[in-house]
Amino acid sequence: MKKLYLDYPIYDRYREQTDADEAVTLDLEGGTYRLVRAGTEILALRGDPKDPYYREIAGKSGLNFIFDGNVPEIPFYAVPYLCIIGRDEKGGFFAVRNRPDPEEWFFDEAEPVYYIPGRKRVFWIAGSLEELTGAGSSWRGDLRESRKIRLYPSKEAAERNRPFADAAMLPYYEADPGDMDLPLPFA
Repeated sequence: MKKLYLDYPIYDRYREQTDADEAVTLDLEGGTYRLVRAGTEILALRGDPKDPYYREIAGKSGLNFIFDGNVPEIPFYAVPYLCIIGRDEKGGFFAVRNRPDPEEWFFDEAEPVYYIPGRKRVFWIAGSLEELTGAGSSWRGDLRESRKIRLYPSKEAAERNRPFADAAMLPYYEADPGDMDLPLPFA
């Protein structure tokens, strides 16, 4: 099955509209395509960055979570999607592949953690945040480059190098789900 990439806001809205639990596929003239979410966003927390909980994590692993009011610019576009959850003292980014719920997520999910030291390379560093904090700063000695995630300087650069879908290719897609013209279950 071929892949088509779709920018994360459109991908997420389309999945909600179609109630897709598994991979989203499209049957197009060229065959069947699996839609893959692309892009980069930041998860900014609302808490207090001086909270002992966050300071302990930063002290153990170097991961400083990003908080509202101190959100950095992202100098790249990821394919597939990455959610930036923090930075380190060297300016590198920490990321996960799925956007966590900021109210419920931290150590209870086995979500792989990635490190992005610059604008070109992505490294897998831990199988979860719990694993990352347990490793302390020793994770820096065991960086494994992720060959599945590519960084581009912009969305436009990614679109020139990868096959992207657009909203017009999606059946039943509406920018505002409230505008969908769905048949009523009764006449």
